[in-house]
Amino acid sequence: MKLSLRLISTLVSVTLCGIVYAAPAPLLRGDVTIDARDVAESAMADDLFARAKSTVPVPPAANLIALQRAQGRKPDKKAARKDARTKTLAAGTTKINNNVNAWAEKKKAENAARLKATGKAGPRPDRKKQLKREQNRHLTEVRKARKDAKGAAMARTPDQRAKKKKASKAAATLRRQQRKATGTAPPPNKTKLAKNIKPTKEEKKQVKDYLQVVRKKYAATDMPSRKSTATVGPHKATGREVRQSVFNNYLYKKTPLGTQRMPKPFNNEPYSKTHGDAALRGTRPLPATGRKFREFPIVKHNPSGWTGQPQVGALRTITYKEGDKRYAKVIGHDKSRPGSKDDHYVATITRELEDDFE
Repeated sequence: MKLSLRLISTLVSVTLCGIVYAAPAPLLRGDVTIDARDVAESAMADDLFARAKSTVPVPPAANLIALQRAQGRKPDKKAARKDARTKTLAAGTTKINNNVNAWAEKKKAENAARLKATGKAGPRPDRKKQLKREQNRHLTEVRKARKDAKGAAMARTPDQRAKKKKASKAAATLRRQQRKATGTAPPPNKTKLAKNIKPTKEEKKQVKDYLQVVRKKYAATDMPSRKSTATVGPHKATGREVRQSVFNNYLYKKTPLGTQRMPKPFNNEPYSKTHGDAALRGTRPLPATGRKFREFPIVKHNPSGWTGQPQVGALRTITYKEGDKRYAKVIGHDKSRPGSKDDHYVATITRELEDDFE
């Protein structure tokens, strides 16, 4: 089949146009030629990196505190549930054992009848499994009875609801009359407590993503081990309490807590040149080459750590960066040492030695 000259020229022109259109246009910078595609890819990568950093919003401090308290209460709740289960089973021991014995006798009779009819005995009854079944059945019955009793106690008849509503309106009217007589301003609208507000899926995801960011900083920090002890004069803190304070230092960096607004910048001021300890004169508690010093309180025997309460304790953790590495130190005041009462001293870290020989 012969192609006309016009058709061939059309195909060639279309092909050339496609090649020219698809080829990246060069950008000239002096005597260096830069491919436009390379510029676009690098710019896109920088833009994606910037957007990735900004896609993790900072959750409200109330949500973070609520999460910490919920996690801190988990061990106590678990222990309370275990204790309640033990007491419930102890109260129903007689009933449970009677049910297990009755079940065993029934199985024994069934096996005897089967042996007589077929000449083969059935499987031996497993008392342990049946005991667990009866215990679970007893726990379910007790919990259901308690729930029903609680619901019946909280239930109100229509007359009771109307009576309560009338009493509430009368009390509110009385309060308004008293405020009017004394010239007292009405109270501000009260918001629901955090425990009565269920977080949405978006809020849960926001907290989860932010915790991942904090966890990376925490994992990259050089700090005392969990089994160590930090000591400044008469004050001591366990390694667990120190590490908890370090985590909270990062967690609440952008949402400071309490009237003290913690974490807050720490002034790494040098000791006086007339300090009683000649080795400390003119030096600083922490490295002079460090930067971004931030302090956060250490509290004892608290599953959530310091979350804004008035008592801040005697010791602080100081997080800072030196070069590309992150560090955390414990500091405090020691009145027994010569110098000003406001001087800060780095804690002595001791670790419990584990005996490898038994």
